Amino acid sequence: MNEYMQSVMGNVNPGSDDGIVDWKYDMRREIQLIVPNLFLGPYAAARDKNVLATHKITHLVCCLDAAESRVMRIVHPEFQYHFIHVTDSLSENLIPHFPSARAFLHNALSTPGNRVLVYCNNGMSRSPCFVVAYLMEELGWDFVSAFGFVQNRRFCISPNDNFKMQLKEYQPIYQARLAQNQQQQQQHQQHQKRRQHVEDDELADHYEANRDGFGGEPDVGSAEYNSLRQEQFRHQQQQQFEQHNRLLHPIPQHRQQQLQQQQQQQQQQSNDGGGGEFVGFTGSAAAVGADVDMD
Repeated sequence: MNEYMQSVMGNVNPGSDDGIVDWKYDMRREIQLIVPNLFLGPYAAARDKNVLATHKITHLVCCLDAAESRVMRIVHPEFQYHFIHVTDSLSENLIPHFPSARAFLHNALSTPGNRVLVYCNNGMSRSPCFVVAYLMEELGWDFVSAFGFVQNRRFCISPNDNFKMQLKEYQPIYQARLAQNQQQQQQHQQHQKRRQHVEDDELADHYEANRDGFGGEPDVGSAEYNSLRQEQFRHQQQQQFEQHNRLLHPIPQHRQQQLQQQQQQQQQQSNDGGGGEFVGFTGSAAAVGADVDMD
């Protein structure tokens, strides 16, 4: 949950009275706000662009079966849709669809200004299950708390017994997945720390080998230490650039021999104290590119 969602959903709790309505029978044809920016309702309201505009809906989650898809699959191009093909039956399995629905809702509601309507034919059985499952996983609620919270805001919801049982079964499933994700995140953080320690050790060894040139070994974290780290980083970037350049512009055989002879001569001059600046591969990049074009 990002900072925006935390600010919006942070005060939502299962026992909150906010949003509870004085229910009337005709309200089943309308949409109700369940939590900030998340609505639940029937298809009749979802197809009405005036209703969507009034509530500033931007995203819709539609639960429908094969027969309903011939009628309910009305798409307004200015909205984003997520379709879930499920039937309202005692044999339908909703659990495989919960993660994708939750991901769509999470991504939509993480952006300021977005508002989502979840609906099915009557807004009473399938669509409420996906809202309940979302609240369970997003807010860490159990089935009883999430179901009661939704029903207090849309009193007419009535999922079949099969769907209720699946929602109860989903709680340990998403909790196990959450625990696994947390474990993987902790392992990644530990790996990053170990990697940083290795890099620090290598840098300390470099200082030890060259501290005469530094006039003594600098403290880790000092300006001199950070300067050398930046120098190492630039050197690594330069090596990557040169490797990439070699792949894009292979050096002709005769040019490789010329460069090797040139480097050997310059190295010999340096060893003899003749001075002169060493010209490596980077200094020859332009010439190499020119040779490739000419060849």
